[in-house]
Amino acid sequence: MARIYAAQNERAGEQGFTLVEMAVVLIIAGLMVGGVLGAQQMVQNARVNNVVTAVQSYQAAVADYQQKFGALPGDDDKANLHFGQNVSVTGAQHNGQIGTGSSFNSTESLSIGAAAGQQGESRLVWAHLRAAGLVKSAASPLEQPGNPFGGVYGIQYGAFSGAGALVGANALCMNGVSGSAALAIDSRLDDGNPVGGTLRAATAIGGTPPAEGYSTDETYVVCTTL
Repeated sequence: MARIYAAQNERAGEQGFTLVEMAVVLIIAGLMVGGVLGAQQMVQNARVNNVVTAVQSYQAAVADYQQKFGALPGDDDKANLHFGQNVSVTGAQHNGQIGTGSSFNSTESLSIGAAAGQQGESRLVWAHLRAAGLVKSAASPLEQPGNPFGGVYGIQYGAFSGAGALVGANALCMNGVSGSAALAIDSRLDDGNPVGGTLRAATAIGGTPPAEGYSTDETYVVCTTL
């Protein structure tokens, strides 16, 4: 009987975890999940900090250019006089507006020396800023800088539609921004509201800023006034 009892106890011990073992497993799993979530938050915080710094830097670069040359970059029709006969900076309209309502339109891509026109000023602005030494160089002077969310920065005149649209102002925009990051950026630079203040956001450059606020399920275009 003693042998049978011992064998039963041995088999019972092999059938599952003890409460202590289960508690240890749950603690380890919780630490792993917490570590992953913590790492993801750290990455997002770094990206948000990067955006805040970039926005402030580009706003300062535009202001510096205007103060030095008496015109907005991208809209400066005398840029080739400032920078020699630089064919990559010609074609601006000089009307106080940089580009049109979308700086992410693929038709705005230009060849060096091509006349920019109003729409192309959203590319030309980067050539002017680079020629003035205010933005770091790139493979093409007209190239839009990348943002940390996999999209690019763009400069344009106005943004979005409907209530909350940015109207009558030049704006610095970025696309591909997650909902949680867009809220964090808006809270850092403005009021956390995609419809009000100097920073607005919508799910598309021609979309309407959401009155209900940001959704973590959406990706946004974020624009702030220059």
